[in-house]
Amino acid sequence: MHLDEKVGQLIIPRLDFNDPHFDLSKAEDIIREFHIGSFIVFGGDVEEVVHSFNHLQSISKHPILFSADLERGLGQQVKGATSFPYFMGLAEAAKKNSVQLIHNVAKITAIESRAVGIHQNFSPVLDINNNRDNPIINIRSFGEDAETVTSCGLAYIKGLQENGMLATAKHFPGHGDTQVDSHRELPRLPHSLSRLEQLEFRPFRRAMETGVDALMIGHIAVPSLDASGLPAAMSTNIMTDLIRNQWKYEGLIITDAMMMGAIIDQFSEEEGVTKVFDAGADQMLIPVSVEKAFAAIERRVKNNSEATARLDKSVERVFFAKKKLGLFDNRFTDNANALKIVGNHEHEQFAHHIAQQCFATKKGKWPDKLNTEDTVVWLIQTDRNSFNYLKEKTNEIKIVASVWSDEMAAIPDLSEFKRVVVITDVKPMAWLKKYQLPDAVKNVLESLFQNKEHLLISCGNPYIGDGLKNLKNFVCTFSSEQLTQEEIMRRIVG
Repeated sequence: MHLDEKVGQLIIPRLDFNDPHFDLSKAEDIIREFHIGSFIVFGGDVEEVVHSFNHLQSISKHPILFSADLERGLGQQVKGATSFPYFMGLAEAAKKNSVQLIHNVAKITAIESRAVGIHQNFSPVLDINNNRDNPIINIRSFGEDAETVTSCGLAYIKGLQENGMLATAKHFPGHGDTQVDSHRELPRLPHSLSRLEQLEFRPFRRAMETGVDALMIGHIAVPSLDASGLPAAMSTNIMTDLIRNQWKYEGLIITDAMMMGAIIDQFSEEEGVTKVFDAGADQMLIPVSVEKAFAAIERRVKNNSEATARLDKSVERVFFAKKKLGLFDNRFTDNANALKIVGNHEHEQFAHHIAQQCFATKKGKWPDKLNTEDTVVWLIQTDRNSFNYLKEKTNEIKIVASVWSDEMAAIPDLSEFKRVVVITDVKPMAWLKKYQLPDAVKNVLESLFQNKEHLLISCGNPYIGDGLKNLKNFVCTFSSEQLTQEEIMRRIVG
């Protein structure tokens, strides 16, 4: 391989079908110019995705590895595919059944993803959500303790990898006990090495020991591992000395997105890319500029035998992953087969079962069947499209909706109703600090809950009931997908 072909294997740009200005020819251009070997995919429908992937594979000298964030199934990105609740909901469901349920979720995710041509899942999240004020992990984690996260995470990894998909454990060394979103700024994990080994490291170590294909390094500073204050993805102490040399891990090491605030607010593009390469990253996810990232790596390795050896080793790992997937034998997918598999009846029925199993009563109980004449449902939403199904049921029960804009949601007058069901989709979202209800809304809820029969349903954050003294009945569903909305309505009106 030529040097430029090798460098292109280390860069993972976006392929964003959700972009209103999406143009496949731009992806063609960077494949031809920079020999890009991988993409991270957002959005699209089945036929669009299959057609685009096959076309890009056809013009590339080497097979392309397509990856995606699929924590909630292929439906998280591709229209018409199967969607599942957040990981914390799956862990709740596993308590009632077994972790085999999580294995089966991963199996369906892998089967549907491979059918459309996506090969790698940037999942599972192995962060332990041991900080209730965490703005970005929250229900994306399997839970609040190492045992739950480890057992559920290993079942998920096994379900992916046994069905032909690369699994990626993230976000090492652990983003759970932080109060900062690394999309916005650099979090700091202040714990000692002994504490990290006892807690944060445990799910990741077990995943590495059992052969997880890839490890994603978070943009998190860990002073006990590297006193410089550098993000983990730029730390030779963490990436090379600890993971490679001490723990002997030989899978892919991938950075979290390079365009996140934790990186771009502190480093120039060239400096950031050079530092993560020197520290030991095999691939760099979503650089701000493909051209600048390519040039920075190329400059680093020219006339530098040590850096060239580093590059060769990373390319070897990338190609090993592609070979494991069988991409050198067949890199294409069949549209008719994808349409038959993705979102099929069997998968949808299983997803419905999972949605039902994820309902968790956090306080009190689900009330007896409600008299709909005396009941109002108040939807407090952060996403304008979250509760479309519930809104369509206005003929069966009175529904009012408020959209949370900035720090305030419109607050309706509910004084005429005897009973109130409050449903919210507040949950962690990248760059947005909307994981808790605004104080103004909490004050209204306190008054409502003091004077009325009530039920609070969180389709996201299970901690939004914290501090509500008058809250008597609280349920969390860990999802706002349509299947969950259908189940909510069935339980409310029968």
